[in-house]
This record gives sequence, structure tokens and C-alpha cells, in this order.
Amino acid sequence: MLPQLFQHPAYAEDQSSAYTILTIHCLHRGFTAGAILGLASPFARTALTTILRRPSLVIPLPWTTRLLSSAAVGSLAGTALLAVGMTARMWGREEIEWQDRSWRILANKTQNREDDWSAGGIIFGALTLALASRRGAVPGLSLGRVSLGGAALGSILGTVGHVLTSSQSVEDMEKKVIAGEGPLAPEAKRFSSCHSRPIPSIGEPSPQVAEQWIQLQELFDSHPPNLIKEHGDFEGGQLAKATVQLLGDYLDMSSSEAQAMRDEHARVVEALPDYPSGAFSGRGIIILAGGKYSEIAATTIGMTRLLGSRLPVEIWMIDRVEAQEGWCDELAAQGGMVCRFVSDYIQDMSAFTHHYQLKIAAIMFSSFAEVLYLDADSMPVINTDPIFESPAYADTGAVLWPDYWQATESPYTPYITGQNNTKATSVPDFQTLDSGQMLWNKEKHWKSLCLSAYYNYFGPKYWYTLFTQGGPGWGDKDTFPTALRALKAKWTMVSHRLQTQRYDDGTGHGMGSGMAMMQADPADEKAFQPLFLHSNFIKFSVRRLMCDVCIEDPSALSAEQRTKGEEVTFKGSISNRKSNIWKQFNFGTRLFATKDKNELNDMGKLDTELDMWRVMERVGCIGVFGDDSICRRTRRYLDKTFGLVTSWEGKSERECS
Repeated sequence: MLPQLFQHPAYAEDQSSAYTILTIHCLHRGFTAGAILGLASPFARTALTTILRRPSLVIPLPWTTRLLSSAAVGSLAGTALLAVGMTARMWGREEIEWQDRSWRILANKTQNREDDWSAGGIIFGALTLALASRRGAVPGLSLGRVSLGGAALGSILGTVGHVLTSSQSVEDMEKKVIAGEGPLAPEAKRFSSCHSRPIPSIGEPSPQVAEQWIQLQELFDSHPPNLIKEHGDFEGGQLAKATVQLLGDYLDMSSSEAQAMRDEHARVVEALPDYPSGAFSGRGIIILAGGKYSEIAATTIGMTRLLGSRLPVEIWMIDRVEAQEGWCDELAAQGGMVCRFVSDYIQDMSAFTHHYQLKIAAIMFSSFAEVLYLDADSMPVINTDPIFESPAYADTGAVLWPDYWQATESPYTPYITGQNNTKATSVPDFQTLDSGQMLWNKEKHWKSLCLSAYYNYFGPKYWYTLFTQGGPGWGDKDTFPTALRALKAKWTMVSHRLQTQRYDDGTGHGMGSGMAMMQADPADEKAFQPLFLHSNFIKFSVRRLMCDVCIEDPSALSAEQRTKGEEVTFKGSISNRKSNIWKQFNFGTRLFATKDKNELNDMGKLDTELDMWRVMERVGCIGVFGDDSICRRTRRYLDKTFGLVTSWEGKSERECS
């Protein structure tokens, strides 16, 4: 009814006639609710008369007349009460809040369908009962009261009709969405869960790599770096606009100590092993998960499949303690995915004291010869499979992406790693690396990966600090480009600077803080075409977003917490008023902000936000990380914000022909 009467623009702030739309909607809801209560009144009165045995409570009128009269009175009372309630609720509110609510009413297809049925019932009931009254079929009531009662009964019957037919309607809509038709066509066709190309099988990691790792570990232990010393009174934040003198003053390192470390580094480089021929095969995606990161990885994995990737996927964790119960079985059942555990391939894990160190182990031990590595929170926004055919990768075999910051490595770094024969005399002229996504041909760059393993093996004690010196991004990320530079290998740093995807401030028309990093497709050297969304601030786990109060999974607890048997709980963003995005979930607005109101977000025509919520709806409704409560909240948000009813209970990957 309302969508036929009022225009529904793309953005809430452009909604016209907002006061009229919200008022009509509320009065309509009040009319129907009051009619239902009024219709129940004669039955309640009769029951009360029977219990109290007081015949005086019974109005001596025919049942038809009593029902019509009560429904008429109830509908008027309900309309009046809702009018008062709406006035009290919206009194003093800004226009944008009226526009937001009105815009969401017009976007809610389920609500509009119910309104259409109810409005049709009102017209039908009023006309039918008015005609019956003219023929004397309803004695004791005026024509106006009979017509009002008929409208009230018609409204109830229309609502019941909507409920009885909605299940089939939703099922039809779901089939259309899955088939690429309906409200999302034609773009929705890429959401189809059925693909023609099969997913290649996944082999087991080669024993050759495990044997080679033992040799590498012996090599590393034979050439440990010196204990690194930082100046305690130095502020790492000063490095944002550092001079070479300031960079050189961060560490307490003498030239003799640098020379000793250079010698150790040279011995390691000289002994790096050759590529283990026949140990790897094919292309694939590897994702580092485990503990609470698994919930985030579930969204990333879903995005790879939703967007059409047919590459096999290995999900790596440190050990089985980090695996959510049932998750690995769930992944295996979908086909083309398998869980791997670093502890199955490295016997002595004592050197692995930080999660950053696991990244290189996952890359080296994976069964794939060519690897797209993804952090748990770095999701694709388009199909990533063609990236292996990009000129940048074909030319160099290693593609890396930049981070925000200028490098702050020690001036001794190029000297220690053999890039130069002297200490650097100028500040670095390159960016640090965002290692949330990397593309590697292991045959071309095996020695670079082995050298990066050396840096990560002693990373927390030495190399991470040498490479960043208190600047942003302490961890594994700069071990990869440093190893490539040290071996003078040919590689590609994506030329496009990353862009920031911000979240909406909750009003539907404002820009909040940054929530994720957008990384470009290296295939297009001229224009920035988004390929990855690395969620460095807001983590897209359906539990973390949609849970009311959830018990933390044991896999996400520390060893100390597991030993003590502690029960840890957390609130999802939808229930946590302190969350930066609480307002968006409860007002039904999108999270992704945009500088251009003609776009859905800052990624152009891609609706990555909708893609992401479709994945999280599946995870929350039929995955091990969800439950009925999370599923209901997620579907309510999808319906309220995107006007989309969706389900993943249709044809699965395994059933596709």
C-alpha cells in the first residue's frame, strides 16, 4: 500500500513525506491491533459471565452484532492509543529519525505485504458488511458502525491471510534469490550456490617439508640473533616523521653487534635449502584461524565461495585445542576445505610464542604450490581466482600489498640482512606491508619463504623489533618483503595505496571512523579496483555482532582460563550500547559509509556489505557458530536494513550438478 503511494529513494535522508508515512503506518497497526482485542471482548465477557454466574454482563444482542460492535470500538480505541504512543515516542525527534523509520517501513517487503493484505481486507470487509446492513442482515447497529466493524474484521482476516500465505511467499522469494532473480537481479546471479567447475581435491602436506623443517630449525638454532635492546625512554610514535638519526637512536646497538648479526645472517642465507621438488601441487587458498579468529574466518571462507571461487581451501590453526567443536567437520562436509594444525607437522613448538609466527608455517606446510594467503579477517569482495592469471603475479611470482605507514626499520637492517654493505644513511623510501593477503609461487620463492621463517622464528625476540622499532605494525608483516630484498628476488608490491572503508555514524548519512582497509586488484594498474576488505577494526563474526550475551567458546580462551575452568561471557555489538555500531543494528541502517550517495559504499557498485550479511546469515543459522537467537537477529536485520528475506536451506554445493 505505502510503496504504491510514496516514493522510496536510495537513502533515508532523501525520504519525503516521512511524517505522513510513519503516521499512516502506526495508525494502521493500531487499527488492526485494536480490532483483534475488540473481537476478543465478547468471548471474554461470555467467559467471565459463566465463571461469575452474572447474566447481567451479557449484552442481549445477536453474536454477529456483538462481534461487529466490539471490533468497531476496539479498532477506534487501538488507533487512538497508537496515535498517542507515536506522538510520545517521536516528540522532539529530528527529521532524520522520522525519515529513517519511514524509509525502513517502505524497504520492509514483508511488512508492506502484510499492510497490503490488511488494507485489502479493510476495504472488502467495510463494503461487504455495509451491503449486508442495507439489506437488514445486521439489526441493531447503524450503517456507519456496521461498516467500521466490517473494516475491523476485514483487517484481521487480511492479516491472517498474510500469515497463512507468507511461508509459501518467502519460499518462492528464497528460490528466486538463490536463482539470481527477484529483488537482487541481475547482480544476484553471482550469488548462486551452484557452480559448473568442480573444486580440486586437497592433498596431504608432503613429509619432505616436515623433514626440511627439522633441518631449518637446526640451522636457525645454530645462528640465533643477539638480544635486542631498546631505549626505554624512546617514544615509538615519534617515528611517524622520523629522521635517519632518530631511527638509528631507537635501538641500543653497536656497530660490532650489527657486524656479528650480519655474519650470522649470511651463514643462514648460505645454507637455505632448495625447493623440495614434487612436494606441492596446484593452487589454493590458506586462511589462518583458531580460537575467536575462527568465527571471523567463517565469514571470509563464506565470501570466497559466495563470490565464485572454486579453489580448495586449507584452514590452519596451531593445534586442535583452537578448533571449535564440529567446525572442521562442517567445513569438510561442504567439500574442498580442510583443517590443518601446525602442531601436526612441527614437533618442537617451543619457539612459537606468538600467533604472528604461525603465518609462515601455514604457507610453507600447505599442500599447494601456489598460495593465496588470507588472514581470518581479510575477505575478498570479488572472485579472487583470476588473480593467479594477473600479469603482476605471472611476472614475479610474489604479490604483496602496502599498509598505511612508511617503514621505520633500523638503519642497520639493510646492512645486517646483506642488502647493503653499510648502514643506511637515509630514511626508508618504501611502505610497510599489510600481510593480511599475500600471493606466493613457492617454487619461485622458496628460499625467500625459508628466510622469512628465520625472521619469524626469532621474531618476537629480535627481528620484529628491528624491522619496526616501536612503529605501527610490530609482527610478521615486514619479514616477507625484507626476505625478498635480502635475496634480491623479483616481486611485486601493488602500486595502489590502500583505501579506508569507514562505518556509518548511525544516522544513515554520516562518516564514522575507519573500520577496514580496502586493497586493490593488481590486475588493474591504472584504476583502483577493490579486491580485498581487511577488517582491521570491526571484526565480522556473526557471534560478535549479533549475540545478546554469549558464553565464550573454550577454543578462544587462554590456557590459564581453560585450566581454571572459567566461564567467560561477552555481549555482541547489537546488545552493547558502548559499541560504536550499536545504533546501526538497532536503527536498521547500513554499517558501510560512503562519500558518494550514488554508491552503496566506497567500493563503487559492489554491495560487499550485503554479500557479507548473506554469508553471516548462513553461519548464524546453520553453522556451529550460530544459534536460534543469533539467526533471528541476523534475519531481522537483513529484512529491516536490506529488505531481503533469505535462506540457505535450498540446494547445497554437494547437490549441484
